[in-house]
This record gives sequence, C-alpha cells and structure tokens, in this order.
Amino acid sequence: MPYSDWDLYNCSEDHEEDYVVGLYHEDNHDEIRKFLRANCKDNTIYKMRHDTLYELIEDKLGFTRE
Repeated sequence: MPYSDWDLYNCSEDHEEDYVVGLYHEDNHDEIRKFLRANCKDNTIYKMRHDTLYELIEDKLGFTRE
C-alpha cells in the first residue's frame, strides 16, 4: 500500500522540521534540527515515513518523543 504524502517527511517543507522538532523536549531542539538538516542534505531521510524517522532519531540521538 503506498503511503500518503502526510506519512512522509518532506525535507523541502519548513513546517515539517518544526513539527518533528516540536515533538521532543525543548533541550534537544537544536541537536534534532541539526540532525534533520544534515540528513536531508545527503537525502538519508528524504521522503522517509514519520514513524521510521522517529525511530532513527531515537537510535542515533537517544531522544524519545514527549
């Protein structure tokens, strides 16, 4: 079953970054924002499912959503 655009992280949309960053504790916002931008730049997370992105953030950075 194909995924809807709503299910996929879109690196070209600023509100996507703000939404994901906002799911985590304020103390972690800067590090998560840097992580998202670096991984968008090399296309690692381009059009990644949101749930997979959250798992990647937890695996790589150790942060869980609030």
